[in-house]
Amino acid sequence: MAIRPIRLIRAIRKILPRLKALEERTTDTDTQLKQFISLLSIKDGLPPIPPKHLQFRVAGSYYPEFFNHGERMFHDIEDLLKSHGESFFRFKNILDFGCGCGRFMIPMSYRIAPKKISGTDIDEEAIRWLKENYTSFNDLDANGFMPPTKYADGTFDFVFGISIFTHLPEDMQHAWLKELSRIIQPGGYGLFTTHGENHFDELKKPAYGETAHGELMKRGFYYSVRDSTDGLPDFYQTSFHTHDYIKRVWAEYFEVVCIRKQGIGQNQDAVLVRKGVAH
Repeated sequence: MAIRPIRLIRAIRKILPRLKALEERTTDTDTQLKQFISLLSIKDGLPPIPPKHLQFRVAGSYYPEFFNHGERMFHDIEDLLKSHGESFFRFKNILDFGCGCGRFMIPMSYRIAPKKISGTDIDEEAIRWLKENYTSFNDLDANGFMPPTKYADGTFDFVFGISIFTHLPEDMQHAWLKELSRIIQPGGYGLFTTHGENHFDELKKPAYGETAHGELMKRGFYYSVRDSTDGLPDFYQTSFHTHDYIKRVWAEYFEVVCIRKQGIGQNQDAVLVRKGVAH
């Protein structure tokens, strides 16, 4: 008996959502498998993989190279440190400021003793997941939107924050630079990333309005408010810095040692700072 076209269409409509769900699960499984392999290439073992939604908050997408990018960032930072006579391996107490669900910390812990590494983030769910799945880190803490952190003065000899100051409004940046200067020991280092010249043309697009690029060029800083990221506060937007602004404003809190254009992942600028004895 021939199937009527209307019945065939109805049948397809019924199974289509199931096929789409199956495709999504298959894609997720493939992504997770590739992430496992990327970690296994660093160290033997079967490491826990952060949930998909936590990875989205960190990277804005879900992709196999999640940990590979963290590994590459480690080498980018180490290369910059070595160019100034320093090294990750010299530091005794390291803080990942804005660690998320561990894109950087997890592969880093395969190269440096985890007991030297602490992490803090505003994402309480991400910190909770790390605590449950990676128990060997020195300390993991959910910090508030504004300072202070729980750490004592001069706790760390190295603090790094990847893609943190790229998202904060100016008043929060001042508050956190002051706090980071407090918890870094005299003579200690910090490394933080910014949106540099390779991102400035983005502000010429109509979506940012007519004055955005001009204001950045005039002030050296621009904070763009557009869409929010699911699971993160509304203030988590996009910020841009010129090198002149960093050298002038960040110098209130640190010695600006070096700014390397597109120094992290060939994307964001890397700003290496040092806390002087007088700070």
